[in-house]
Amino acid sequence: MKKFTLQANLLGILNGRYPVKAQLVKKLVEILNMEREGVYRRLRGEAVFTFAEVAIIAEEMGISLDNLIGIDLEKARPFSLVLIDYETPSSEDYEMCESYMRLLKVLKGDQTTRCIETWNTLPHPLISKYPHLVRFHVFKWTYQYKNYTPGKKYENIILPERYIELMRENLEHMKDIPYTEYIFDKRLFTDFVNDICYFYGLGLISKESLVQIRKELNSCIDYLEQRAISGKFEDTGKELQMYVAETHIEQNECYIESDIYTFSMFRVLTINAVSSVDGTRNERIKNWLLGHKRLSTHISVSGEVERIKFFSAQRNAVQKLNGLLEEE
Repeated sequence: MKKFTLQANLLGILNGRYPVKAQLVKKLVEILNMEREGVYRRLRGEAVFTFAEVAIIAEEMGISLDNLIGIDLEKARPFSLVLIDYETPSSEDYEMCESYMRLLKVLKGDQTTRCIETWNTLPHPLISKYPHLVRFHVFKWTYQYKNYTPGKKYENIILPERYIELMRENLEHMKDIPYTEYIFDKRLFTDFVNDICYFYGLGLISKESLVQIRKELNSCIDYLEQRAISGKFEDTGKELQMYVAETHIEQNECYIESDIYTFSMFRVLTINAVSSVDGTRNERIKNWLLGHKRLSTHISVSGEVERIKFFSAQRNAVQKLNGLLEEE
């Protein structure tokens, strides 16, 4: 493994997590117990991180050594799998969330920043407005990913206030990005509703909670429709364009770019993510998302007929919950 390649890979990941260099320097001074000048020299390339230092950084910051070393293989690019325990987050989990917040703070202030996202289920940033929808996401993740506790119900999920605040902060930053495009699958609400029906059928969601979930789903549809009509986020005035894909969207993806930075993310395991700061790989992801856009119908501001048809279909999907409530 060539030393300069290892250094370049490490610096790429560190700069992705800490776009503001002063914050990165402070973190490295802390975990390496090193003078600031020594850290700056390594970041400028005037000195290299020793392998022991790389190992310490990887351990403290949750960076995969396999990624750093294996990244040099042909066709390999750096991706980071972020697995956060959203029910009982650790300090490391919060640090990963906050590093993403720092990135968004930098990007939203750059007027060249553009964001494009595909969604086959409810957009994660937007549901932070709706506590029951957030709780259901975490409940489903807990049921599938963690060792399920028999009898643990939706109502037993208690989310830490700090996590809720981070979700709200994420939404505020996302709404402040100068230009955003959402590409929706036609079944945007359908699969989410089917999941709710499944767990309700198992007796893991109460009737009272189901009523609240239905209320928030309808409110979310209303919110998205209003944003589609105006083509903007209501409080920031930043542009938001929506599209409905004519082909199935297989996974939820996000690509953010500015004149100085690119970032991509795939949603996995319901609410976790795989992210990349690699420019070459991100360019391919961007082209993939633009391909989805070409196969989609624009419903923001114009496209009234298709907009009405799309949101009517989403409301019909939520109507399925009415049948469950009327059965009792």
